[in-house]
Amino acid sequence: MPFGLKAICWVSFLWSLSTLMVYTTLSLYQEQQLHFSKMSLGSLQAYSTLAMHLTNILSGVFVDFFKNHKALLITGSLLSGLTKPLLGYTTSFMGSFYLRAFERITKGMRAVPTDAYISAIQKQKTVGFGFAWKQIAWGTGASLGCILSSLFLWQCGPNFKLLYILAALPTFLATIIIIFAIKLPKDLVIKKVQLSWKFIHHIPHQLWKIFGLVFLVSLARFGELYMGHRFHELGMPLHFIPLIYILYDLPVALASAWMRRMYDNKPWLKLLMIGTFFLLIATTCFFFCQNTIGLLIGVVATGLHIAVTNGLFATLIARHAPIEIRGTAYGLYHLVMGLGLFISNHLTSYVSHMFDTWCAGFGLNAIFAVLVLVVCGCWHCLLKKDFSWKRQ
Repeated sequence: MPFGLKAICWVSFLWSLSTLMVYTTLSLYQEQQLHFSKMSLGSLQAYSTLAMHLTNILSGVFVDFFKNHKALLITGSLLSGLTKPLLGYTTSFMGSFYLRAFERITKGMRAVPTDAYISAIQKQKTVGFGFAWKQIAWGTGASLGCILSSLFLWQCGPNFKLLYILAALPTFLATIIIIFAIKLPKDLVIKKVQLSWKFIHHIPHQLWKIFGLVFLVSLARFGELYMGHRFHELGMPLHFIPLIYILYDLPVALASAWMRRMYDNKPWLKLLMIGTFFLLIATTCFFFCQNTIGLLIGVVATGLHIAVTNGLFATLIARHAPIEIRGTAYGLYHLVMGLGLFISNHLTSYVSHMFDTWCAGFGLNAIFAVLVLVVCGCWHCLLKKDFSWKRQ
């Protein structure tokens, strides 16, 4: 494993550790102590996610035209650490809206440079291996963040202000690692690209078709924070709720370890159908089940879906996009995903608000998951074979 890949994996580990210490409890804190409605929580989730993905396209263009990964990584990591403690001190909806949107923007500043860096330092035939290790590190850090958050709430009670201050510390450590350890290989040659809309024409047509599937999959997805509300509806104590996300994050890490070579060798359309089937299982469990065991199965299935599809999409972009515009390609991928999640979060929260239960929104996500499976199945039958991994 290259030194650069080890460094970025440790950075991803620390970022996810910090994020999950905050986001496993943030929406519950806003619902219980700030008394936000389901529609308000849905709007926060939708607009903050959209802001993050809109930033992704800008950071992708920045990476391609200025060839500077480290500047965005440092800036995004540092601003994220400074923003997280403030989330516990705001008491108004608009204050929460602006802070959460800005914190997600800092993630948007980091995400595309991270993916572009991994695709740059890995060989073409092993790029899926690199993305799998990144997901393993992310899932492991997220699991540890859930445990620490739960232990803190158990010992100190709902002291969210102190919890969010402590959650900022790993991001500062990640920033130090970026400064001293993240470097592009000296022998890597990347052609310079002129700042022009014409670079869009260099994106292969296969990627536009893949972006269409990304949009459909995003419509079927739901905000992971909604899972905590579903458990809280069944009466689960607050300090136990962060622990359920371990069953989401550990499958991401373990399945990514198993999938790390399949990304490079197996037909991608079949892998996408498998990942979407896991999503259908998850949404069905959250919609129908009224017991903890059923919901836990849904959490595990959600983690397996993320493990299969996120690394798969990242690998597809690295395979098909020319290296000189790869940052822009990742930015477009996140933009399309953000638009789909924006619509999905609004619809989920609206339906949940109408029926006054979070399970109603998951039924709508299940319908979109079925639609994705139908589209993939028809596509596979029409083509009789999957796209080649080779760039045309």
